[in-house]
Amino acid sequence: MTEPDSVASTVARVHDGSLSAKEAVAKTLDRIDKIEPALCAFTDITRARAVKEASTVDKARAAGTPFGRLAGMPYAVKSLFDVEGVTTLAGSRINAGNPP
Repeated sequence: MTEPDSVASTVARVHDGSLSAKEAVAKTLDRIDKIEPALCAFTDITRARAVKEASTVDKARAAGTPFGRLAGMPYAVKSLFDVEGVTTLAGSRINAGNPP
């Protein structure tokens, strides 16, 4: 398995157009699919949200619209923080029945 690109490299490539944000997300999701069974690091993988956010970045770049410095970099959010549409588990299965 090849090592993932660094944050700086990924962001630079998205910003200069040599890598689309959707490609960066696809690479990240592929890597998660390969290593997650051994790590059990994620409680929820929001694939559709990631692809949608990446599409927004790619459209902004194509239109010449300014976007954030880290735009295009896939990210993870610890399940202690509320994310729209996702149940905040805070590390406990007891919260699994809570509404998102």
